[in-house]
Amino acid sequence: MKKDQIENNLNERQCSVSRVISGNLVLEGFTVQGPNADQRFVRMIKQLRMAQGLTASSSPNTSGDLHLLEDEIKKYRRDIKREKKGLGGIVGLTQTLSITASVIGNIPVDQINQDHIRSVLDSFQWWPKNAKSRKEFRGMSTTEVLAIGRSRKPVTIAASTYNNHLARICAFFQRQIVMGVIKNSPCIGVATRIDTSTEKKAEGRSTSKN
Repeated sequence: MKKDQIENNLNERQCSVSRVISGNLVLEGFTVQGPNADQRFVRMIKQLRMAQGLTASSSPNTSGDLHLLEDEIKKYRRDIKREKKGLGGIVGLTQTLSITASVIGNIPVDQINQDHIRSVLDSFQWWPKNAKSRKEFRGMSTTEVLAIGRSRKPVTIAASTYNNHLARICAFFQRQIVMGVIKNSPCIGVATRIDTSTEKKAEGRSTSKN
């Protein structure tokens, strides 16, 4: 092989990845091309991690150990179906966790914190009543339905409904602890249930009148 052919082959070497997550930085469709492309790619990732204050000793995440939220929710739903523990029904569970994923975004589960949980709990007031059974929302994604809900007046949520949402979210993150995905639940400190005693008294008065 001629010298110029060897040089051309070296120049054509490239290292491409569809997605790289380094700390809070996400790179998509990333390509390094030229001589020593793979070494330059690794060096670039290390520099990014150092710039973010991450330890150089920790290895970069790969797609196999990211534990993205949407992937873990799918696994969890399959587990719940298999165990026949619906936590109020698989439909309710699916709705709660789909709203959770929409509000937080598809990020690694170990990056989810208390502020994310607060945002999710606040978002239920924007979810239209019986949204999935209403014709106007048919075929829409959870994100699209929430966007429309935010343009309207907030919905008053019954204390029991709020508590059910909270229980499903906390149960999901508790399972992540059991599976070794996270060490602590982001629900800690914000998982305060609403007192439903007044709600039950109101229901009792309504029943007695009837």
